[in-house]
Amino acid sequence: MMNIAMNEFNAFAEGQLGNNLEIIKKQIVEKIRTEKEDYILNVNEKNYTQHLVSQFEIKPPELHFDKKWATESEANISSDRHPSGFILRSGSSYKRQVLTIHIPVTGDSTILRLKPNPAILWTYKLDEKNDDQGRRICFDIINFNNDKDAIEREINSIAGSLRTQLGHIINQLNGFNQELPDFINQTLQERKKNLMNKDEFLSSLTVPVKKKDPSNTFAIPVPSVPKKIYPKPTATKGSGKREPILGEEVYDQILELIHDVGKTTERAPSLYGGKDEEMLRDYFLSHLQPRFEGSATGETFNKSGRTDILLRYQNTNVFVAECKFWAGDKALLDALDQLLKYLTWRDSKTALLVFVKNKGFTEVKEKVKSIIPSHKNYVDFEEEVDETWLRYKLHLKDDKKRLVFLAVQLFHFPN
Repeated sequence: MMNIAMNEFNAFAEGQLGNNLEIIKKQIVEKIRTEKEDYILNVNEKNYTQHLVSQFEIKPPELHFDKKWATESEANISSDRHPSGFILRSGSSYKRQVLTIHIPVTGDSTILRLKPNPAILWTYKLDEKNDDQGRRICFDIINFNNDKDAIEREINSIAGSLRTQLGHIINQLNGFNQELPDFINQTLQERKKNLMNKDEFLSSLTVPVKKKDPSNTFAIPVPSVPKKIYPKPTATKGSGKREPILGEEVYDQILELIHDVGKTTERAPSLYGGKDEEMLRDYFLSHLQPRFEGSATGETFNKSGRTDILLRYQNTNVFVAECKFWAGDKALLDALDQLLKYLTWRDSKTALLVFVKNKGFTEVKEKVKSIIPSHKNYVDFEEEVDETWLRYKLHLKDDKKRLVFLAVQLFHFPN
């Protein structure tokens, strides 16, 4: 049986779209601020701006109203949800026919949770479902009086409000995307000016200041189309079967984005305060989904279970990330087991995001470094990309030749 991903939410009522766009701008500023000095001073400005635009611009979601359909079921409806005119016992429930309307969706559907500006004062309880019938947004209509015209009016009213609100979202995102090149270029110019002023000041000192050896710089290649994820098929010797894997470049881009989002979130307690693993997972997911376009269906990252993020290709998981609060040695090893249970092929790409509440963050980092090599599937330590970003190789449970590439990223979210 295929797993069905379901996610109930209040449409356009779980945050402000404008606030999220401001967070993205802060991420851009931080991205440019942390680039190496020699790189900023020598990089091709046009190419670099286009590169960041392709990374941070947001493709609006699409609701395909012309392809909607309905399913029917029965449910117990409490007396207080019935319209006036029914003689009912208070506190009781009654079986009623429920019509579920399914509207196919493409693009970043998490944006449908956010209130645009401007907006109409309207919200509705929606479900996002993802199964063999595709990804879609659903809402329920309860049949109280067998009044076909009334039901159709209600369906059209809800669909109309969705269209209106989605139109406001599209306009706001289009405005954001149009302003993005100028914002990036202005931020780049400001950093460049500050660096040049610093160099001018240093050169005026009578005491010579020795600079670090400059790193080689290059113009970043600009993709002519939005990023696509094309998992590369590789032949397993002797099996006659080709298995999909995630390309190393795309894997690195995914990890870099997770790292940038996490570091930005660390500096904003209002973003992580009071949130559990699932809510933090959804926040990371909201930044991953708009950045990558699926190669086959337009679908990229999905949720499955409480805390994991999946990237699937032709019914195969090619990337899995697990989000966990630090809870000690055993919990970390259990989280690795949880990751490995999803994986059944060669060269799998994974990530473990560890959220640390402890004040002694350095102590936790060192503990993680000492624990992972003790896992029964541990193969090798690859590199320390950053002091809070470690990369390892593991193997699958029943086959030591089938490797799993693991990135462990730690983020400090103190109480």
